[in-house]
Parts: sequence; structure tokens; C-alpha cells
Amino acid sequence: METVRLSKAYQMHGKSFDAVVLRPPTLADRMDIGPIELDQYANGTVIRMELTENLNDYIKRLVQPPVTIDVLDILSLQDAEALIGAVRGFFYPAALLTEANNKPTSSSSSSDGMRDGSVH
Repeated sequence: METVRLSKAYQMHGKSFDAVVLRPPTLADRMDIGPIELDQYANGTVIRMELTENLNDYIKRLVQPPVTIDVLDILSLQDAEALIGAVRGFFYPAALLTEANNKPTSSSSSSDGMRDGSVH
């Protein structure tokens, strides 16, 4: 379960909430809804397209009580983006970790040990 803390408390249907809990998606969810992004190739360039309808379907399907899907319509854009980020996190945590681990680190072997790179 992923708990998304909201920027403020919301009221609807006589109830107050300041967090939304999302359950992890299952294979059945993935097969029913599909991917959240699609890569298109044109002239040797990859264009990644976000499938917002699918993201919306995942949010609606994964939200857990006491919050209901009709309540999500009153969320601020900031809080809605936090929910979208949480859904993306279900799909890409391993890929992002692998990408981060494969990035080259910058090291200056010609440094004299001075922080600003100056030579004295």
C-alpha cells in the first residue's frame, strides 16, 4: 500500500481526509487498463507519451477506503500530481533505480584537491 499525504485536509460527504491510500496494481489491473506511457519512434527519436486516461483509470481502481473515487475530483492540482506520481512509482521504481545506478559519476582526476578547481 502507498499512502499519499495531501497538502491539506479535504471535506466531502461529511468526512475529512488528508491522505489517500493506493493499493499496488495487480497483473489483472495491468491487463485490463494497459500501460501508463507509450513510446513512439519517429526519425530515430523516441517520444514518450503519457496515457492520461490510463493513469486516471489506475487511480480510480487503486484508491482505498475511506476515500472514494468521486472525492478525487475536489483535489488540488498539486495533490492530484502527487497521486499520479504514486501510480508512476508502482511501474517504474526498479527502472529508475537501475538508471540512477548506471549514470556515470563525475570525478576530476586532474584536481589538486582544491574545491573550486583552482591551482595554487
